[in-house]
Amino acid sequence: MNNDFVLGDVALFIDWENFKISLAGGNRVPNVSALKEEVSNHGRVVVAKAYADWVTRSPELKGASQFVNDPPALYASGIEPVYVPTRLQLGNSNNSNRTITVKNSVDVKMTADCIECAHSYPNIDTFVIVSGDSDFIHVINALRTMGKKVIIIGVSWTTSRRLSALVDGLIFYDIDVDQDSNNASNTYNAPATRNNYSRQDVPDILQSIENIVIRERESGRIPLLTSVKQRLIRQYPGLDERRLGFTGFKKLVQAATEQGKIQMVTVGMADWVILADEPVPEEITSEETDISENIDNAIDANTEESNELKTSTNNSEKLAAYSGSMSELLSSLEKASSTRDDNDESRINQIIVMSDYLYDVKESTSITPNTLGDEISSNIKGALDAEVEEIKILWEKTFSKTYVNKLIKGLSDEKVFTKSWGSVQEEGSDKPKRKRTLSLNREHPVVCYALETHWGQSMENNASFASNEDEDSGSGLAGRVMRLFSR
Repeated sequence: MNNDFVLGDVALFIDWENFKISLAGGNRVPNVSALKEEVSNHGRVVVAKAYADWVTRSPELKGASQFVNDPPALYASGIEPVYVPTRLQLGNSNNSNRTITVKNSVDVKMTADCIECAHSYPNIDTFVIVSGDSDFIHVINALRTMGKKVIIIGVSWTTSRRLSALVDGLIFYDIDVDQDSNNASNTYNAPATRNNYSRQDVPDILQSIENIVIRERESGRIPLLTSVKQRLIRQYPGLDERRLGFTGFKKLVQAATEQGKIQMVTVGMADWVILADEPVPEEITSEETDISENIDNAIDANTEESNELKTSTNNSEKLAAYSGSMSELLSSLEKASSTRDDNDESRINQIIVMSDYLYDVKESTSITPNTLGDEISSNIKGALDAEVEEIKILWEKTFSKTYVNKLIKGLSDEKVFTKSWGSVQEEGSDKPKRKRTLSLNREHPVVCYALETHWGQSMENNASFASNEDEDSGSGLAGRVMRLFSR
């Protein structure tokens, strides 16, 4: 029997910008064939996509190594290049050369496609994400709650070590997939593949743990306990510490520390493994570093000091709830609509933000479905007529008043809007009439995420379309559209 079918189907998603620029920091270039071969070890690859802005020049890459030259090689290897613009033109494309930067556009598109793929193709049970960016933590959590196996392939010097605690497998491209022949020190000397390790193997396994920690520290990295486990499993596939006589992996590492070459330290809520004769590094004693990795984004790591990722358990839970709720929402809308595409998630979030703005303008918490649909349709049409590029991308091919009204109805059926009855004063009428109204369900995870993301970014950046359009990052777009075209 073909081993691919035994292992199951695999989806491969590559953050090509992150991947290629990370390798460039070590004077390396991607080997697509080696990458595809590694992924095929985990099953039959049925979806393979690479994401980048193929036409925009990257200052981290030189000459012929720009992204524009990569799609043919990707196509030849069975990987679909997906174009994600990172810069968009302002105003009329014929009269303006000004552009705006769209931040994290690749991350957003990849995240949306991962959730879409997981829902549309239930036969795919393994997702391989090629990126070291910790921004993918939330989609990893969402995929695993859907019963999917998630494997990260990243570059060793830029991959966030905190990913190791969340994924089913962590693979370093430069060590495990395509090792630099000039750097033999990274070799881990993996033993023959088997899964029946016993107590007789304990001395060799303890030595391997020591070697992993030593090599990590020689490379300037501080391994988490979970990261050490991922590296050890890579060497000893199928390893189960209970068969070795240990109740958990932490007990196994504690046995390794008794040999005197490494030590395990607990800082905050995380266990780290360092050399026995070194003090606890400042990086893990700092409260800020306790929250975020020193290197969260491969591109930032090669151009400037990485911005520390400011997250909390509460935010992580909200984003995980959003991913699950959005997946269910897209599923329900798919059954009711034949016009579904990859931009549904973005359009839903814009509908929510526009509705919120409209409620604020009308100083009301409830509006009739017809009024809501008319106002939003009018504003979207105004943005399309004014050739607002980001609105055109999402709405130009699908927009109609009927489509907007159907979308609002679908969202109300799924409790994004709550239905009620209210007294409505109509123009030309002396008396208010009792009519069905809609209110935003602000407890719904999708609504919470859409509003916090949109208005939070807008307020933080003090974004004003009229005064800061040269520097605007694209956040707050739906609100600006409403302000520009509301009558």
